[in-house]
Amino acid sequence: MKLALIGGGNMGGALLKALVKSKTLAASDTLLIEPDSGKRESLVRDTGCRAKASMDDEIAGADCLLLAVKPQSAQEVMPTLKPLLAGNPLLISVMAGVSMQSLEEWLGLKKLVRVMPNTPALVGEGVSVYFASQAINDKEREWIRKLFSSCGKLSLIHI
Repeated sequence: MKLALIGGGNMGGALLKALVKSKTLAASDTLLIEPDSGKRESLVRDTGCRAKASMDDEIAGADCLLLAVKPQSAQEVMPTLKPLLAGNPLLISVMAGVSMQSLEEWLGLKKLVRVMPNTPALVGEGVSVYFASQAINDKEREWIRKLFSSCGKLSLIHI
């Protein structure tokens, strides 16, 4: 699967490093969107992923989008992201306080997952919990498990 990671801050950067280090994802299948040139260049050096300062049509080629921007930035990121989406990609959010309902309203997507990793995920020892919308199939659930198991333990929340 091809992943577009939007946000290379502490959590986004830690997830990217864990995914590449564990060989869960090939660096060539990973596109990082990070406007901060220092963070972007550091993550490219550490992981070998492709990176851009801003979102463009290349995002449409991703099978999965991982939103790791600060929650207070969500409303400014969504209008830029929405027109770049093709089909109904899997969208995973690690933004605390941003509901799946808000993501669905802002982006019009149905295949949504919220993951709440904790700080030890930064060193591969985290415990993350996730909730997936009904539109997520078993293959996608397994991929989510594989992704987040690369930085610790993962549990599904059933509601």
